[in-house]
Amino acid sequence: MNSKSDIEKMKNLIKELKEESNSLSYEWSELRTRLDRKKIRENRKKLREVYEKIKKINYNIGKTLEENAKILKNPEKKLVSLLEAFKYFKKSSYDESLRILGISKEISISINNNKIKKFCEAQILFIECEILDDKAEEIWYECLNLGEQGEIEPQNPKCIELSSLRDTIIEKLKISLSLAEKIEDLELQIKILNKISWNLHRRIDRDEFREERISYHKKSAKIHENLAYSLKDTDISISRQHLESAAFDYIQIRLKEEVKRVNQIIMNNYKDTLSKTELFWLKWDFASHSEHFKKLADELEHTEGERSWILRARIFQYKLRAEENLEDLESYFKASEYCEKLQKEFHGDLKTGPDMGDSYLYKGLGYIRKSIYEGPLSKSGKKLLEAAIKNIEKSIEVSDWAFLNPMYLAIYKTIYALLDLSLNNINKTKIEKLLKIAGFLSWQYGVDFENKIVQNLDLLIKAIFEKNNISAIKYLQQIMSEINKINSESKILIEQVIPKVSWEKIKQMEFIDEDSYMTLLYKVSFWNRFIKKAMSEKRIETKLWDFKETLTMWHTTGKIKENAEVKFCELIAAYANVDGGVLIIGITDKIPRKIVGIVDLENKVKFTKEIINRYIDYNTDFTHFQQVQIKDEQNNDKDCLIIAVAQTKDEILVIDKSGRFGCPIRLETGLKRVNPKEIRESKKDISQDNYCFILNLNRFLQDN
Repeated sequence: MNSKSDIEKMKNLIKELKEESNSLSYEWSELRTRLDRKKIRENRKKLREVYEKIKKINYNIGKTLEENAKILKNPEKKLVSLLEAFKYFKKSSYDESLRILGISKEISISINNNKIKKFCEAQILFIECEILDDKAEEIWYECLNLGEQGEIEPQNPKCIELSSLRDTIIEKLKISLSLAEKIEDLELQIKILNKISWNLHRRIDRDEFREERISYHKKSAKIHENLAYSLKDTDISISRQHLESAAFDYIQIRLKEEVKRVNQIIMNNYKDTLSKTELFWLKWDFASHSEHFKKLADELEHTEGERSWILRARIFQYKLRAEENLEDLESYFKASEYCEKLQKEFHGDLKTGPDMGDSYLYKGLGYIRKSIYEGPLSKSGKKLLEAAIKNIEKSIEVSDWAFLNPMYLAIYKTIYALLDLSLNNINKTKIEKLLKIAGFLSWQYGVDFENKIVQNLDLLIKAIFEKNNISAIKYLQQIMSEINKINSESKILIEQVIPKVSWEKIKQMEFIDEDSYMTLLYKVSFWNRFIKKAMSEKRIETKLWDFKETLTMWHTTGKIKENAEVKFCELIAAYANVDGGVLIIGITDKIPRKIVGIVDLENKVKFTKEIINRYIDYNTDFTHFQQVQIKDEQNNDKDCLIIAVAQTKDEILVIDKSGRFGCPIRLETGLKRVNPKEIRESKKDISQDNYCFILNLNRFLQDN
């Protein structure tokens, strides 16, 4: 038997099956557009059968390679063949993967190959975690089902079981990561880092681990970038794939500036490898405002680009134009027109599909806006609201959104609640109910709560949240329960729930763009702009920020150092106990301010975090450390440090080494010590730790 020839035949068969799976996937997208449920099910069945065939062939290749290894006398060659077999077993069988790795580990020990031994140990741990992750996913969905019954709580036994299992997986993955780092297996490190992040994300208390997830994705992205640069001259295709993976890591943690940076590298250095389609989507990623999309559409029309791209760019041009200007009463309708053009040109007379769904949705949003403008209780206003609801219903009907059945009811309620609110009379109960509904919509769209509240329902609702420093995160566990209530309620007459709303008051509300405060928190360019403006024109520190040339505790010893440590922690606590704020270190506090920078920043950050943990006992991390590089007067880059302090939901106490505690608050540029009870009382309406003060910094930037 010619096993080498057999293996080549099996590999070619896998290629053919992958082409078949690609064809089925394309067919599936077409069937979804036509809402052909029966054929969709048939398509999915065929696709599963193809995947099973691929899996079986991978298994057979692994078995063939293992048989080849058995007849080899030389242990080094035997090991090479076994590890080659492992590559195929890991695509087909956990059990076979673990078995073959166990054999390989024994051989590596016998020939003193410590690197292969560690590789096998790292892979064994990783595969064991894959098996545990499958079990954790089952529990995750059980927890979500509890949410549908309104019973989801972190203390629920199922939720506790999930957290415990995720902790076990993460602990094993960290050991695996350590082994992968020792043998410098960068590809395996990337897989492990992403698996750790996944397990931190798929847990009920995931918000507590946001910072940790960000660190793992950053690390993964950096490895991808390093691999890309090392491979550029030898394999430009794989090099580009690594950069694309780095960009995806940054997308996962919403570091838009990093995504743009990496994509710019691809456009500048890999342009010859990009297809027209790939180049278009890279340019699309750089577009964030209506004028960007207008420019892109104009460019495509000038170069006779793909017609569908032109239409999609026009849709986003008008959609964003409507979101950028609340007085724009027509752009949503223009976006709808281009959706209909896209539908007609590419699907003929077909009246179903996502493009038609978007067309009706944009019309609905346009009618909502016109209704608010004309007055919802006026005769024309009522008709416009009815038209809005009718179009949103139609949007659900014609698009493949069956899993979003309760969504249109939630939108009704959102419209009602939105119009029932005014700046002079905000009812907290209604705000909370609105948040739950909006949270549901966000969750269904797969949008993280800390970044956006509602995907497509106008900036008005977003403004209400931001105006009142309210976040939807708290309501995650109540969302499904609320939707069940909404489903059971009958429609309420519009006249009974919608008072007249002053459009003038709505226009006076303050807005920020899609960079919500959590996005701004991680945005280096935002901090650079803020620091430059705060330094200028004799501006003094405020309740929200403070400049420090350095920290005394970094340069002293003994009792002086201890006192400086306590004083620093009191400054941090004072911010947290009031509105939050930011400490800017590396810039003189006397006017005119000068950029002096910080030497050995990494170790100073590590020490500073240790000091906060030593003197402040708080159950969550309420500070964010951000390195910012700024040019000094000589045009030299200087490292400065931002310490952003969240407004906490509970009081922050500073406890010195003798056990004495203080509870400071920030008053303009000074501190005052108060009774903890006083702070507790002032925080009773704060639902969670938050960095909402950044909205004020952003408004400060917008002021002339």
